Amino acid sequence: MPHTIFAPHGTRPQIPLYLLPLLRLQARLKEVLNEMLGPVRWSPATHGAAAAAGRGWEPTVMGLDKRLMLRYVCVHACII
Repeated sequence: MPHTIFAPHGTRPQIPLYLLPLLRLQARLKEVLNEMLGPVRWSPATHGAAAAAGRGWEPTVMGLDKRLMLRYVCVHACII
């Protein structure tokens, strides 16, 4: 069987060392995007009390709407 980066070698798949930073970057990017997007069905009426108590997702950061910022970044990233 030919050895490729996708074929397991022993019990663990072999990932080239140069891909590890890309995988970490991908995980961090996903974390940031999830924080900016928040829960799909979030609304102040249903989740505002939890957010005010510090237990839930905050829809703003430094007074700016997270979803609006995410939309702005995504639209401008598509243009470039």
